[in-house]
Amino acid sequence: MNPFFLAFFLTNLIEFFPFHFLIKKPVKEKIFFLVLINSITLPLFWFLFPFFFDYYLLAFFVFESSIVVIEAFLIQFLFKQSLKDSFIVSFSMNFLSAGIGFFFF
Repeated sequence: MNPFFLAFFLTNLIEFFPFHFLIKKPVKEKIFFLVLINSITLPLFWFLFPFFFDYYLLAFFVFESSIVVIEAFLIQFLFKQSLKDSFIVSFSMNFLSAGIGFFFF
Protein backbone atom coordinates (compact mmCIF):
# COMPACT_ATOMS: atom_id res chain seq x y z
CA MET A 1 0.00 0.00 0.00
CA ASN A 2 1.16 3.52 -0.80
CA PRO A 3 2.67 5.11 2.38
CA PHE A 4 0.60 8.29 1.98
CA PHE A 5 -2.67 6.39 1.75
CA LEU A 6 -1.68 4.20 4.69
CA ALA A 7 -0.96 7.34 6.73
CA PHE A 8 -4.25 8.86 5.59
CA PHE A 9 -6.21 5.73 6.57
CA LEU A 10 -4.47 5.40 9.96
CA THR A 11 -4.88 9.10 10.71
CA ASN A 12 -8.62 8.95 10.06
CA LEU A 13 -8.96 5.74 12.05
CA ILE A 14 -7.05 7.09 15.06
CA GLU A 15 -8.62 10.55 15.00
CA PHE A 16 -12.14 9.19 14.66
CA PHE A 17 -12.27 8.12 18.32
CA PRO A 18 -11.85 11.55 19.96
CA PHE A 19 -13.75 13.16 17.09
CA HIS A 20 -16.67 10.76 17.58
CA PHE A 21 -16.95 11.37 21.31
CA LEU A 22 -16.47 15.14 21.19
CA ILE A 23 -18.68 16.03 18.20
CA LYS A 24 -22.42 15.52 18.59
CA LYS A 25 -23.54 14.85 15.02
CA PRO A 26 -24.68 11.77 13.08
CA VAL A 27 -21.88 9.25 12.50
CA LYS A 28 -22.02 9.47 8.69
CA GLU A 29 -21.66 13.24 8.87
CA LYS A 30 -18.71 12.93 11.26
CA ILE A 31 -16.95 10.42 9.02
CA PHE A 32 -17.49 12.56 5.92
CA PHE A 33 -16.17 15.74 7.54
CA LEU A 34 -13.26 14.03 9.29
CA VAL A 35 -12.11 12.61 5.95
CA LEU A 36 -12.63 16.03 4.33
CA ILE A 37 -10.64 17.83 7.03
CA ASN A 38 -7.80 15.30 6.83
CA SER A 39 -7.87 15.54 3.04
CA ILE A 40 -6.92 19.18 3.46
CA THR A 41 -4.45 19.03 6.34
CA LEU A 42 -2.63 15.71 5.93
CA PRO A 43 -1.21 16.54 2.48
CA LEU A 44 0.08 19.84 3.86
CA PHE A 45 1.99 18.00 6.55
CA TRP A 46 2.98 15.02 4.41
CA PHE A 47 4.36 16.95 1.44
CA LEU A 48 5.84 20.02 3.17
CA PHE A 49 7.38 18.41 6.26
CA PRO A 50 10.23 16.65 4.40
CA PHE A 51 11.61 20.04 3.32
CA PHE A 52 12.24 20.84 6.99
CA PHE A 53 13.47 17.40 8.07
CA ASP A 54 16.85 18.82 9.16
CA TYR A 55 14.97 20.55 11.99
CA TYR A 56 12.81 17.52 12.80
CA LEU A 57 11.55 18.30 16.31
CA LEU A 58 11.04 22.00 15.71
CA ALA A 59 9.32 21.37 12.37
CA PHE A 60 7.19 18.61 13.88
CA PHE A 61 5.85 20.90 16.60
CA VAL A 62 5.39 23.87 14.27
CA PHE A 63 3.55 21.76 11.70
CA GLU A 64 1.39 19.95 14.26
CA SER A 65 0.51 23.24 15.95
CA SER A 66 -0.44 24.71 12.60
CA ILE A 67 -2.57 21.68 11.79
CA VAL A 68 -4.39 22.01 15.14
CA VAL A 69 -5.22 25.65 14.35
CA ILE A 70 -6.35 24.93 10.78
CA GLU A 71 -8.47 21.96 11.85
CA ALA A 72 -10.00 23.90 14.75
CA PHE A 73 -11.23 26.58 12.36
CA LEU A 74 -12.53 23.94 9.94
CA ILE A 75 -14.37 22.16 12.77
CA GLN A 76 -15.82 25.45 13.95
CA PHE A 77 -17.00 26.28 10.45
CA LEU A 78 -18.33 22.84 9.50
CA PHE A 79 -20.00 21.95 12.79
CA LYS A 80 -20.90 25.40 14.13
CA GLN A 81 -18.96 24.66 17.33
CA SER A 82 -17.49 27.30 19.58
CA LEU A 83 -13.86 28.07 18.83
CA LYS A 84 -12.86 26.78 22.27
CA ASP A 85 -14.63 23.44 21.72
CA SER A 86 -13.18 23.23 18.22
CA PHE A 87 -9.65 23.64 19.58
CA ILE A 88 -10.28 20.95 22.20
CA VAL A 89 -11.47 18.54 19.50
CA SER A 90 -8.62 19.39 17.14
CA PHE A 91 -5.97 19.17 19.86
CA SER A 92 -7.33 15.83 21.11
CA MET A 93 -7.36 14.36 17.62
CA ASN A 94 -3.88 15.55 16.75
CA PHE A 95 -2.32 14.78 20.11
CA LEU A 96 -3.45 11.17 19.74
CA SER A 97 -2.54 10.68 16.08
CA ALA A 98 0.74 12.61 16.25
CA GLY A 99 1.74 10.85 19.45
CA ILE A 100 1.08 7.43 17.99
CA GLY A 101 2.77 8.40 14.73
CA PHE A 102 5.78 9.92 16.50
CA PHE A 103 6.42 6.89 18.70
CA PHE A 104 5.55 4.05 16.33
CA PHE A 105 6.50 5.34 12.91
